[in-house]
Amino acid sequence: MARGLTGETNLNTHFHYYCIRVLAETAGFTPDDAEVIAYASQYVDDATENKPIRVANAPPEADDQHIAGLFDPVRTAHIGLGYNNKDIERKIYIAFHFLPGAAYGGGAYDYRVVPDGAFAQALLDEALQALKEAPAPGVDRTRALIKTGIALHTYADTWAHQRFSGRHNAGDNDIKNRERYEHGAWNELNIFESGVLNFAPDVGHAEAGTMPDASYLRWRYTRASGGAPIDRDNTNEFTTAASTILEKLCGVTGKNGTSLPPAVHACLAQHADSHALWSAHFPGVFNGPYDHHAWRSAALANGTVRWDKFDSADEFLAQSYTYNGDPKWFIFHAEAGKQRDFVLRRIRWDLQ
Repeated sequence: MARGLTGETNLNTHFHYYCIRVLAETAGFTPDDAEVIAYASQYVDDATENKPIRVANAPPEADDQHIAGLFDPVRTAHIGLGYNNKDIERKIYIAFHFLPGAAYGGGAYDYRVVPDGAFAQALLDEALQALKEAPAPGVDRTRALIKTGIALHTYADTWAHQRFSGRHNAGDNDIKNRERYEHGAWNELNIFESGVLNFAPDVGHAEAGTMPDASYLRWRYTRASGGAPIDRDNTNEFTTAASTILEKLCGVTGKNGTSLPPAVHACLAQHADSHALWSAHFPGVFNGPYDHHAWRSAALANGTVRWDKFDSADEFLAQSYTYNGDPKWFIFHAEAGKQRDFVLRRIRWDLQ
């Protein structure tokens, strides 16, 4: 569910922010804690910062990524990035969006994503354990909430990105015969859509466009190498993901036996503005629409936080920030760095 491979922000926030926000509160987390989990989950798709940033009076929470007056963030979003770059494939696509089904154990290695795979379970379980060990409000609790949100993004993506991998590989990602199920019938993509997707690189679900991330969609495709059509009912897949995540979160709060609210499935089945839709079904939960600048603004003063189109280190260093009092943005990058290390230590380095 990553904007670099979909192009639609609404598809990102629909599950990673709005659905996760509802699931966390349903599981028994306070509204404030649920918001931190959900925001961190969604910000994985929005953290485009990738060059050292000058920050005066940075807080202790920045220490993991702070050297000689410069804060070195961990990019987790791949909006605007190119393809066929092994460093990007390992550090961004695989580490945060296309986690292989299992950690490397020797021999041949399959990089493709598996729904609720063992690797993703281990990643999330480590985060949830940290949350269990930090029950009281404070910086440790905030770290654990953010760590959990980041891990939940990757965990949820195992349903959305199943059967694809984060590496540039035709065997994993080259597909054809894409169809949508609409109005009771299968419809082929038009010539223009098919042509654009056929020229997309064999990385992630680029050749499927936005279809894997659209929770309301049923679609199918075949591998370019052959085989039977693969039929994906995204609403059912995403509902299963939501139910599984709710159970995981209830394991932390002790609110076991809690059922998935039917309205979650109803929201996932609709193609509509995410904020309006989820707010209508869950009144009082959301104070406003998701704003991917919010944590940046709360952390940094005296410089622009609208850097999503910055291309060079010079553009970041032209800014000179001061700490604005809220450490969550800094903590996000520290915890993202830990997740990246966790993943990279457990996969094969050879991405051929």
